[in-house]
Amino acid sequence: MIRTTYILLVGFLSIILFSCKKESNDNQPPNLTINSPKANQSFNALEFITIEGVVSDNEKISSIIIALRDNNNINVGKTISLVPNTPIVTLSEQLILDDKYLKSGAYTLKISVSDGINQVDKYINVNINEVPKSRNGLFIFSNSGSTTQVVKLDNTLMPTSFKNISGDFLAGQVNSTNQQVISCGKNSGDLIALNIANSSPDWQIANLNAGFPFFTSFAQHYQDVFVGYYNRDIKRFNPNGIQSLSAQAFVNSYVNKFFVHENNLLITSQNEISGGTTRLVTYYLTGFVKDNVLLNEEVIAFFSYSTNEIALFTNSMGNGKLLVYNILSNSTWNSFTLLTGTITSATEFRKGVYLVTQNGKVNLIDLNTYTKSTYLATANAQIVKYDATTNEVLVVEGNTLTTYDYPTKTIKGTYTHTDSILAVDFWYNK
Repeated sequence: MIRTTYILLVGFLSIILFSCKKESNDNQPPNLTINSPKANQSFNALEFITIEGVVSDNEKISSIIIALRDNNNINVGKTISLVPNTPIVTLSEQLILDDKYLKSGAYTLKISVSDGINQVDKYINVNINEVPKSRNGLFIFSNSGSTTQVVKLDNTLMPTSFKNISGDFLAGQVNSTNQQVISCGKNSGDLIALNIANSSPDWQIANLNAGFPFFTSFAQHYQDVFVGYYNRDIKRFNPNGIQSLSAQAFVNSYVNKFFVHENNLLITSQNEISGGTTRLVTYYLTGFVKDNVLLNEEVIAFFSYSTNEIALFTNSMGNGKLLVYNILSNSTWNSFTLLTGTITSATEFRKGVYLVTQNGKVNLIDLNTYTKSTYLATANAQIVKYDATTNEVLVVEGNTLTTYDYPTKTIKGTYTHTDSILAVDFWYNK
């Protein structure tokens, strides 16, 4: 019995060793022929790449992986994984480019074929055309004292009630990257991110309503939201409302304006609670302070002007100013004298060229040529926005919103709201 068992065991081990030896002797790689796509062929985002060809092996193909890679060799979008376990495979696959944020440029299609021991990789360069940015409509924000009303307007300025939010109002914007509407209160209103598809909250930060301002500032940058608190806190939240940065303003100060420059610096304007001091404080996006400089002027808007320069529209003693902050020298300089009057809003037309609402009018300011002129001689303009996708200028006067064709200044549409419009933002497809 023992002898029989021994013979069976030896035979079994011999079979295993023979099989392993056979597999280890397979040094013939798979054959891979790709007929489509062709090198440097172009494709559009939200469409697909058709992969056609033939794969063969002397034994069997164990896996086929097809992926699109960017210039950093990082996979983008979906990956096709096949486990055919046959010696011949006729490829006819479609790799869907379903990422609407995919940027235009050169990409590499990588096709990897393995028989379990040997692997063959084929690389095909392709070009991707991104989805053009287009405007879906816009959102306006108003407040009756105890309720913030958010209204959606289509591109013909036809209104649809979107959401009523309990509490007061500090600021509101549209995050087209996340397809969210963000509303932020001050003394009583919550910070809330509303899903544009269904107007329901994606996330919400409660206002603790401690008898003084709870939130003091709000801004967004790509997918992130930056929030300033009266207790000096500075926080960043991701699209799901998860905190991803924590910092603090200077002692006895709070942030009243945010701006992210070159994707690596957080520029803030900070007011001292007692004493009236205003300073610019620059942070790394890790939360550590880089520099600070006294300003003592009200900051209305920040814009990136160059790698090391930021344009600031401010108010001082009843008149608007255009300053340039140099990051390297940590100093500001007054570029040139603007037209008279207080600035209430500013928007960038192109690099170094801005539209501002000043003294009720809409003025055109060119930092590149140090020139200024009146663009629209309106009577009571408080908010101005520019939409590059339609070449339109949007102006808010009280409860009236008007859109103009930029070159001709022709009125394209008008909407009158029930209350004063406190904020407005464009809604894009991405």
